[in-house]
Amino acid sequence: GGGGNGAMGRYTSAKSFDDRSTEIAAAPTAAEVKEGAEKKKDVLEVSNTMGSTAGAGSGDFHQYRNSRRRELFRLERIDADAQREEEDRAFNERKRERAEEEEAKRQKRAEKRRKKKDKKKG
Repeated sequence: GGGGNGAMGRYTSAKSFDDRSTEIAAAPTAAEVKEGAEKKKDVLEVSNTMGSTAGAGSGDFHQYRNSRRRELFRLERIDADAQREEEDRAFNERKRERAEEEEAKRQKRAEKRRKKKDKKKG
C-alpha cells in the first residue's frame, strides 16, 4: 500500500499540478509590446480552464456550453467585422470612381463653356 501517516497517503504529489509557472520571463521591450498588440487578435484567451484533478463536476457542462457559445459568437463577430470592412472598402472604391467620373464631366463642361465664351469674344 501507501505506507506513511495516512493523512494524505499517496496524493502528496498533487502540488506538482500547480497552475502558476515558476519560470520568470524578462519584461517585454516596447517593440515587443507593440508587436504583441498586433498579434493579440489571433490569441485565444482561456478564461475558465479545467482543473487538473480528474472527473467532471456538475457545472462543467454548463461552463462548456457557455464558453462554446461565447466562442461561436466571437467568431461570428470577427466574420461580420471582416465582411463590413470589405463592404466599406468596395463602397469607398465605387465612391472614388464616381467622384473621378464627375470631375471629368465637370472639366469637360467647363471646357465647353470656355470655348463658347471665347467664340463670343472673337
